[in-house]
Amino acid sequence: MTEVSEKRSVLTEADFEYPAETLWQAMTDSEWLAVWFFPNDIQPVAGHKFTIWGRPIERWMASLIARCSQVEAPKMISFRWYGGHEELKAFGHYMDTTVTWTLSPLQSGGTHFRFVHEGLAQILDQMPSLT
Repeated sequence: MTEVSEKRSVLTEADFEYPAETLWQAMTDSEWLAVWFFPNDIQPVAGHKFTIWGRPIERWMASLIARCSQVEAPKMISFRWYGGHEELKAFGHYMDTTVTWTLSPLQSGGTHFRFVHEGLAQILDQMPSLT
């Protein structure tokens, strides 16, 4: 399930058959995270400042700065994520948002994953309507 709220945040949830420790490693180990996300230098330590490197577009060099604000291994990591360029529209536009990934155990031995990306109003308002 994915939804975009009136507050301009995105919420996605999914269940996985893997234990929380496996998903935690995929979320917080720099090499594992780079496989499914972007190259980065994350460390799951509150206050740690890291970079996420994407593909450059126009005047945007595609690097985002992030700072871990909360870490509760192996349950939750939250980080502030900012970067981009004010003059670009939609993708690559400047953002200052918060991402929170939460893991909860399932009775089956698997894990429920919850992704929340808050503060997207400045980006979503720049995008053309999908309706």
